[in-house]
Amino acid sequence: MNHLLKILPRLGTVLLVLFLGIALGRCFTPMGSMSGSSSHDHETTEGVAANATEAWTCSMHPSIKAPKEGDCPICGMDLIPLETGTNTAADGPNILRLEEGQKALAGIRTSLVRRADAAHKVRLVGKLAVDETAIAILSAYVGGRLDRLYVDYTGLKVRAGDHLAEIYSPQLFHAQEELIVAVESAKRFGAQSDESLIKISHSTVVAARKKLTLYGLTEEQMQEIVDLGEPSEQITLSAPIGGTVIHRSAVEGQYVKEGEQLYTIANLDQLWLELDAYESDLPWIRYGQQVTFSVDAWPGETFSGSISFLDPVLDSVTRTVHVRVEVDNSDGRLRPAMFARATVSTPIVGNGQAAPVDMHGKWICPMHPEVIAEESGICRICEMDLETAESLGFASEMAEMISPLLIPATAPLLTGDRAIVFVEIQNVEQHGASIFEARDIVLGPRAGDDFVVREGLMEGESVVTRGSFTIDSEMQLRGKQSMMAPDGGGVVGHNHGGMNGMNGMKDMKDTKDTPMELEMAEDDFRKQNGVLLMHFAALGESLASDALHDSHSQVKSFQTALTNLKGTSLPESAQATIGLLEKAAEAATAAEDIERLRKAFFAMQTPMVHLAESYGYLGVERELSIFHCPMAMGDGADWIDFTGDGTRNPYYGASMLKCGDETRALKGFTQQ
Repeated sequence: MNHLLKILPRLGTVLLVLFLGIALGRCFTPMGSMSGSSSHDHETTEGVAANATEAWTCSMHPSIKAPKEGDCPICGMDLIPLETGTNTAADGPNILRLEEGQKALAGIRTSLVRRADAAHKVRLVGKLAVDETAIAILSAYVGGRLDRLYVDYTGLKVRAGDHLAEIYSPQLFHAQEELIVAVESAKRFGAQSDESLIKISHSTVVAARKKLTLYGLTEEQMQEIVDLGEPSEQITLSAPIGGTVIHRSAVEGQYVKEGEQLYTIANLDQLWLELDAYESDLPWIRYGQQVTFSVDAWPGETFSGSISFLDPVLDSVTRTVHVRVEVDNSDGRLRPAMFARATVSTPIVGNGQAAPVDMHGKWICPMHPEVIAEESGICRICEMDLETAESLGFASEMAEMISPLLIPATAPLLTGDRAIVFVEIQNVEQHGASIFEARDIVLGPRAGDDFVVREGLMEGESVVTRGSFTIDSEMQLRGKQSMMAPDGGGVVGHNHGGMNGMNGMKDMKDTKDTPMELEMAEDDFRKQNGVLLMHFAALGESLASDALHDSHSQVKSFQTALTNLKGTSLPESAQATIGLLEKAAEAATAAEDIERLRKAFFAMQTPMVHLAESYGYLGVERELSIFHCPMAMGDGADWIDFTGDGTRNPYYGASMLKCGDETRALKGFTQQ
């Protein structure tokens, strides 16, 4: 009895600890597991934990589902628990709940959806040209001999009326004699009273003067001939306009025929900037818009002009439309044939469309639309009456200028025709946690560092701008809706940044030399996969060299290799990945500049790694590695390149060629 009394206090303590353990275990058991039969009330905390974990998965291959822990059959990494059965606000197929520690580990940043003024920028290239309305040609009005040239080289600036050359012409000589005789006859008949003779003599003088005018003589020259009383052997040819002599065919002593071109003079105070715009750029280009441009001759300086003409016909070969810009060159610093890089900045209204140019109340010349005035008058070029912009169709109806809805360009995940953002939901019940909702949205045009949102978001909502790929990977891991699996339940490709991946997977150094058990694939597939991989690496090299034309050629080769790959014994599980590559390759083909091509290359990266590491490849004699640049594409980006060649960044090219480091060898490297 004394012994029993001694152990009772200890037994009570043990029972108390056991009771507290069961109670705490029930507190952390999901509510759904407490609604079963009464036998569940007697389960230990170990039993509850076992029921909470229904499957095990691989952080690198989330498609793997196993009933117990072990190694991944593909990469050999430790499986991690796939938690299910939770009944929280994160249960929705497009909802993810992250603890604050997980959110901080992923480096997630958010930004508010806002309304603000925005503009879409269209970048064009072209060259400067002579204004065709400011060109004059001096031709030989009559046949003759050029006895003297005052202007004997091109590039000389002249004023209107300046002497250019002297010509001797028998035809001109006789015409002068006719004028002198007509004037003398008019003087004689003027003293008589016969009005008919006076009228005849006067008309003879007028006819003689008109003839000399058609031969190119001025009133001053004809008056000198009359005053002198005898014809001149040489007649001076004068500049019809002021400007620069841009062409000369006259040679001193040369005999010329009537109508033969002698000089071409152009006024270079006004130039044309001739640009070519793609079809996709036309909604953002309007008559009367201001255009800024730069030339290599004056680095750091910006010039401007206004659009005066849009070609109504599309070039069937280049698929572009000719755009003309009027440029003031009164300081003479610009030269025809200079190459220029231009930017058209178009304000965007609330519906994501281009804001029209306000031409209401303007007066325009119907023949020369570059002539725009604030009030009625005549055209300075052709002297036609100016007409209202409304009557000529240049005044569009002004839209309501509501600022568009904007999100940072780093927020959406773009996959073909879809755009996804992760919206952070404010939920007061989720203490110490963040709720993220995957939401499909409709994007408008790019506006600098932002995208215009047409549908799917409201002002004031908070969207993820950094860490979106990490959240998407975690949703793939949990079988929820994601960028690559819109219906949930699986993943096409690897997860390189999920929460469970950060908590459960080994260090890559530990698995670097682990043999890979590749998924079943025939050798013909793996050989063509090697060809595809080589073309992909070559595309990255072209982008690193800033070679747009060569990059487009590499994309075509890549598409050919992709078509050949589809013709092999294609594993069924690889079809979705190849579909992603086809869409990305189509985007690369349509890319009009190297920056858009780099974005398409970025979209190709993950599916390419998946093909290489999941199925293997043959015929690649050099080892390939994964390189990573933390600054590329806003959130960091990888690329595949040959080991030992050093860093050659395809996302920045020459501007930051060495940005990035080799992170690991590409898995699945095999040789024939």
